Amino acid sequence: MPGLLLAGCTSPPAAPATARAAAAERAWLARGLRQPGLRQWLRAQGASHVPGTAWQLHQLRLVALYFHPDEQLARAGVQLARADLRIARQWPNPRLQLGIKYQATQAALLPSPWTLGAAVELMLWSRAQRKAQQQRAQAALRAARAMLRASAWRLRLGVDRAFIASWRDTRDLELQSALLRLQRRRLRRLRGLEQQGWASPLRVARALAREQSRQRALLDLRARRAADMLQLAAAIGVPAQALRGRALDLRAFDAAAPAGAPVFASRLAEQALAHRADVRAAWQQLRAADAELRRQIALRDGRSGSVAPGLRRDLGANDLTLRADLPLPLANHHEGQIEAAAARRRQALARLRGVQARASARFEQALLQLRAAARDSRLALAQWQRARRLWRAAEAPRTRPWIDPLQRELSRDSMLQARRGLLHARARQWLALAALHAALQLQADWPPSPRGRIPPRTGMLSLSS
Repeated sequence: MPGLLLAGCTSPPAAPATARAAAAERAWLARGLRQPGLRQWLRAQGASHVPGTAWQLHQLRLVALYFHPDEQLARAGVQLARADLRIARQWPNPRLQLGIKYQATQAALLPSPWTLGAAVELMLWSRAQRKAQQQRAQAALRAARAMLRASAWRLRLGVDRAFIASWRDTRDLELQSALLRLQRRRLRRLRGLEQQGWASPLRVARALAREQSRQRALLDLRARRAADMLQLAAAIGVPAQALRGRALDLRAFDAAAPAGAPVFASRLAEQALAHRADVRAAWQQLRAADAELRRQIALRDGRSGSVAPGLRRDLGANDLTLRADLPLPLANHHEGQIEAAAARRRQALARLRGVQARASARFEQALLQLRAAARDSRLALAQWQRARRLWRAAEAPRTRPWIDPLQRELSRDSMLQARRGLLHARARQWLALAALHAALQLQADWPPSPRGRIPPRTGMLSLSS
C-alpha cells in the first residue's frame, strides 16, 4: 500500500527525445496553404484567397509572415522586450522579516522568556536608477519592434526573388518548348530533303545535334523550375509538398514592364539611412546602451539599499524597530561595471555605423544593377522587335510562296531566341527592382495586381503556337 501511494505521487516519465523529434517533424509536415488559421490571417489582412485559384505575390508575402520561423522569432523577441519593460516599471515587492527568541537560562526570572519581532524590508531605489532602467527597457522594446519590421522586409525580398525566378523559368520553359518543337519540325523537313537529294547529311547531323541540345536545355529548365518551387517554399517557411500542385499567378509580370530607377534616388537613400527598420533598431540599441551606462553610473556608490521598519515584543513590552541596510563602497566604486557599459555603448555605436554602411552599399548596388538591367532590357526589346518584324514579313501571305519554308522557320527561331533574351533581361530588371525596394523599404506595392483581362504572356502563346 505505501508503495502504491508513492507511485501515485511520482510524475510520469518524460517523453523520449525521439518522440519529441517525431512530433516536431509531423508538425512541420502538417504546414500547408489550406490551414484555417492561415485563411483567417489572410482575411484579416484583406488578401483572402479563393480555393482553386492561383496564388498572387502579395498573398505569398503574407503567408511568409504567418509561417516563417524568422518572423515568429522576431515576434517572440518583441514579446520578451515587452515583458522586460513591464519588469522595469514594476516596484520590487517588500520582504517580511520574522524573528523569535526564547531565553531558556532566565525563563523563570523574566515575565516572558519569548521575544517576537516582525519587520517589513523596503528597497530604496534612486530616481536616476529607476529612470535609466525604464529607458533601457523602452529602447529595447522599440529596437525589437524595428527588428520585427526588418525581418518582414528580409522575408519579402526572399519571396520576391523566388517568385520572379519561378516566373522567369516558367516562361523560359514555354519558349524553350516552342524552340524544340520548331527544331524538330525543321529536322523532319531536312530529312525529307535529304531523301530527295537536296540536303547534305552534314546539314542533317547539325540539325540533329541542335535538337538534342535544345532537349537537354529543356530538361535543365524543368529541373530549375522544380528548384524554384523549393526555393519559394523555403522563403515562405513551409515544406515543399505544401506548394505541390499550387498554381502561381504570373500575369502581373507579363503585363507590366519593370519601372526604372526612382528619379530622386539620392534623396530616397538619405531617407532610407534614417528610417530603415534595421537602422532604427541599431539606433534604439544605442539608446539602450546609453541608458545602461547611466544606470551603472547611478550605482557608483554600490547596490540599492533597504530599510526595514518593524515591531518587537520583548519582555512583555512593545518596541518599534528600524533596520537599515546600506552599501559601503570601500573596495571599489563600480568602475568595472561602468567601463563594461561604456564599451558596450561603443559597440552599439559601431554596430549602428555598420548597419548604415551596409544599407548604403545595398542601395548603391541595387541602383547600379537596375540601371544596367534597364539598358539591357531596352537593347533586348529593340532586338526582339526587329526579329518579330522579320518574322511577320516572312509569314505574310504575299511573301509565303516566294520564301523557303526553312527560311521562315529560321526567322521564327530568331524571333523566339530574341524573346528569350528579352525575358531574361526583364527578369534581371525585376530582381534589381525588388532589391532596390528592399534597400529603400518602400511601402509601394509592386507589381500591380492584375485586374481585368490581361493578354497572357504578352504574345508568348501566339508565338509558340
